[in-house]
Amino acid sequence: MKTFFNNSNYMGIASATLCVVHCILTPFLLIIIAKYEWWENLTYLFLAVSLYAVYEAIKAKPPKYILSLICGSYVLLIAFLLLEETWYLAEPLSYIASLGLVIGHVLNVRHCKNCINE
Repeated sequence: MKTFFNNSNYMGIASATLCVVHCILTPFLLIIIAKYEWWENLTYLFLAVSLYAVYEAIKAKPPKYILSLICGSYVLLIAFLLLEETWYLAEPLSYIASLGLVIGHVLNVRHCKNCINE
């Protein structure tokens, strides 16, 4: 169980990190990839993978501050992505929310290493 839990945290870290990279590269690659609709759809893939990682983190019952960071960052990320077209601060704030997810999952991995094997 512990290995699966850690893997879901690592998956959450990877997903949030790739989401940030995807968002940063989009403006630079916009001209090249404008005709590729799949690039925009990667956002939804990252959100789905992150949702699964958040779900696994919730099931493991981490400390309240880690749970708040992970869940809060995920909710903020979704909100900022929805507001991206209408609010100019939404995009930079979505990077911060993704970073919050990464930090939350890293803290969760560190916390789990201190847990007693079940």
